[in-house]
Amino acid sequence: MADHAPGRLDGSITTLPHPDFLVFMHVRKEAVLSSQIEGTQSSLRDALSAEASI
Repeated sequence: MADHAPGRLDGSITTLPHPDFLVFMHVRKEAVLSSQIEGTQSSLRDALSAEASI
């Protein structure tokens, strides 16, 4: 079953209208979660605002 999961995921990405946006948001959310683990209080809004000002 686990052997088929990557293939299904790859196939489902082709049906998304903007797969790059999905990846973009996932990476930013992961950065927020990592910063919270490190003790920094940051939100997704903070991360996006900082990136927009670059």
